[in-house]
Amino acid sequence: PGGTNTIPNLHLKAGKKLANQIRPRNMAGAVDLENGKVVLLCLGSSVAGSTFEKFTELYQDTATVNPCLVFANGAYGGKGLDAMVNAEDTSYWNHVFDFLDTFNVAYKQVQIVWLKNVSRTDTLITFPDQPLAVKDKFKNIAQVIKDKFPNIKLLYLTGEHYGGYVPATNSNFKVLGEPVSYFNNWAVKWVIEDQINGDVNLSYKDPAVNAPWMAWAHYAWADGSNERVTDGYNWLCPDDYTLSTGYHLSDTGKLKEAQLLYNYFAHNAVSKVWFLNGPKWTSCADTEREYAVLQKEFHIYPNPNKGIFTIDPGNMKTGEISVSIYDHTGKIVYKTVAQNSGFSILIQAPSLRTGFYLCVAGSDGYTYTTPLIIE
Repeated sequence: PGGTNTIPNLHLKAGKKLANQIRPRNMAGAVDLENGKVVLLCLGSSVAGSTFEKFTELYQDTATVNPCLVFANGAYGGKGLDAMVNAEDTSYWNHVFDFLDTFNVAYKQVQIVWLKNVSRTDTLITFPDQPLAVKDKFKNIAQVIKDKFPNIKLLYLTGEHYGGYVPATNSNFKVLGEPVSYFNNWAVKWVIEDQINGDVNLSYKDPAVNAPWMAWAHYAWADGSNERVTDGYNWLCPDDYTLSTGYHLSDTGKLKEAQLLYNYFAHNAVSKVWFLNGPKWTSCADTEREYAVLQKEFHIYPNPNKGIFTIDPGNMKTGEISVSIYDHTGKIVYKTVAQNSGFSILIQAPSLRTGFYLCVAGSDGYTYTTPLIIE
C-alpha cells in the first residue's frame, strides 16, 4: 500500500508469527516431529510447474534447506485461474489431490502454497478493469485454498513474467501477451493490498479465518531486454524462451526464475523461518527427503471426451512429437505425428469406442503418458 516496496510492519509480524507455527504434520494433520512433513505446494499451470520443477531440481538436496520440507508440484498444464475457482469443473482440484495421493502426501500436511497463474477468460485488455477482474479471482482462490487445505498458513503469489515476445497472431495472445502479463502483477499487488487493508473476505486471523496470510514472492516481470533499474534483471528472447511460443521458458529462463524464487524464500524475513534449515527441524535431519515433483506427463481436455480432444503439451520440448493411443489390451488403436508449438494440439480420433485408454506422446527421447477416457 502507498506505493512502497516495504511490507507493513504489522503484516510482517503476523507473517512471522504464522511461520513460527509451522510444524511437521502427519497425514491426519496432527503435529508429528518424528514422522511428519511440511508440504510446500506449487499451484498454477505448466509455466509455474516448470519453474518449480527446476527449483526442486536445484535445491532439493541443499543442506541449508529445511529437511522436513516436501516439494510438491501440483501445477496443471492448460488450466488458468478460472479452472481453480470453477465450482462446476472440479478437474483442477481432482488433479491436485490425485497428485498428492500418488506421492503419499495428505492435503492436511500442506502449510505453504506458491501460486503463479493467469486468467484465461479476462481478455478485455483495458486498465484497470482487466487486472481488477483477475484480482477478484485471486481473492476467490485464496479462500478456496483455505478451504481445501485446513492447515495452510502462508500463500505466496508471483505475477507473470514478460509476455512481449508472444506473437500477436498466437491464439493465446490475449491471455499471455503484453500488457496482460504486466497487468497480472497489478492483480497480485491489489489482492495482497486488500488483505493488508483489512478485507474481511481475506482475513487470516481468528475467529473468522477466510484465507491464508499472503505475500508477494519474487517479482518476475521485467520489460523485455530492458534491464530493471533495481537489479539489472531482464528477459531475453530467444535465450530465456522457447522459440515457438515466446512465453514458455527455456531451460535458461526456468533457471533464472527458479533462482529468483530461491533467493526470495531464503532471504525473506517470513519465508526463511520455514524454508531454511535450523534447530527446530532436527527431527527430520536423518530422514530421506521426499519430493513430489512434476511427472513426465501431459494433460488432455476435455477428459472424458468422444475422441476429439486437445493436448496441453506442458513441459514437452517443442517440435515434432508422436502421439499413440493404446487400448486395454495394449494394442495401438490410433497413431499420428504432430507439431508441438508449446500450446494446444488438437487430436481427432472419433472412431474410438467407449472405454479407457492410455495416450502416449514421444518427444526428445522421453515418453509421456496420461489416461484417456472415451465416452
